Amino acid sequence: MPKRPRSHALEDIAGAQLRNVFSTAGWTTERLRSDYGEDFLVRIFDDGEATELSFFVQSKSTESLVGQMTSGGTLISVRVSVQHANHWQRFAEPVLIAVYDATTEMTYWEIVQDYLDERVGPDREDAETRVVHVPVENVLNEAGVRSIRRRTRRRAGRLQTQRDAMSAFLDAIEEHWGVKVENGADSENFILPSGKFFPEPSGEAQVVFFGELARRLDDVCRRREMAPEDVLVSALDKMLDDVEKLRLGTPVRVSIPGGGSKEVDSLPEFRAALRRLSREY
Repeated sequence: MPKRPRSHALEDIAGAQLRNVFSTAGWTTERLRSDYGEDFLVRIFDDGEATELSFFVQSKSTESLVGQMTSGGTLISVRVSVQHANHWQRFAEPVLIAVYDATTEMTYWEIVQDYLDERVGPDREDAETRVVHVPVENVLNEAGVRSIRRRTRRRAGRLQTQRDAMSAFLDAIEEHWGVKVENGADSENFILPSGKFFPEPSGEAQVVFFGELARRLDDVCRRREMAPEDVLVSALDKMLDDVEKLRLGTPVRVSIPGGGSKEVDSLPEFRAALRRLSREY
């Protein structure tokens, strides 16, 4: 009699654990065709009410994580195809890599786009796969579900920020230059009046802030009793000072999402830290 491969059984166990955890949270899990790289579509519900939030999951399973651990056992190395990685970075929804370990009977996860956005250093141009590091602290449990929901909402918020940016941009064009752009915010085309724009000979420019960044800037201005331009100059001076220190080999401290700070000692780490902060806004 033919025997069922162990790998197939592990896939089913991994999928069952995913569905159980998400079902306990009140979320729905839909199995997808695996041809395109995403195994599940998960829809987030709050107290039985549907939300606009959802995410995809690529599920992986292994008999043991030995050989995949790195950074002193704090990270799991998972390879994904470059084709899938590039495809997922264009997704509006997060894509989770979920790794089921049969030895511990636990599932670990990471959002692919977040990891790739923060990754320091380029991949080889001829590489066919990319490595995603999944933190062992990201366990798929009740706390993990809360974190996934928070990060999914944050990603959805960034997309709304992009839409707000387009609206603010069009409003600024009309307010400062008297140019009315039709249909720009709601469709895939612009209707622009013909003509040329002539910038000020002095080279001066106007900066328009909107959304959460505008609210935070306004809050800093009130607390420090400073004009917006003075706050920005102070922030730029601090950033340039930090960059110069890093070039001279002196570590600097940067804020981290959720509060607190961390020490970085290289420009790539500094840029990655700034990208993480920007996602919070």
